[in-house]
Amino acid sequence: MSSAIWSVTEVNPAVDLSVVKSADRTEVTMGQTVTYRVTVANAGLNDATGVAVKDVLPANLAFLSSTPSTGTYAGGTWAVGTLASGATATLVVRAKATAVAETVNTATVGGEELDLDPANDSDSVKVCVQREPFCPFCLFGSTRN
Repeated sequence: MSSAIWSVTEVNPAVDLSVVKSADRTEVTMGQTVTYRVTVANAGLNDATGVAVKDVLPANLAFLSSTPSTGTYAGGTWAVGTLASGATATLVVRAKATAVAETVNTATVGGEELDLDPANDSDSVKVCVQREPFCPFCLFGSTRN
């Protein structure tokens, strides 16, 4: 009589999270609004859990509003939660330019499972905030000839 020995190998789930960030404008003047769009995707074969995107606004941009397609956005972190295999989610953030500067805004995604391709876990957008154009006719008491 022969006996077989079985070996069980447990395979942990793996995902392929990615993030893409864009802005509606790359040049604004102080006081104008810039709208960022962040899209996170899971191209892995398993559902991703505990998905979160770190996306802190630069100091020269004041937060106005956010609209996540799922989860919540607070304190610079978008808590997406579970992202099914093949699914995407989107966050729209509106901010007001408050100071002149060239600024880079980066979004970085992470989750609980092993990410098979971490190279696409961050994306950045550069926005240049410029001074408002000078208008000599806007000065008090000026007249246009």
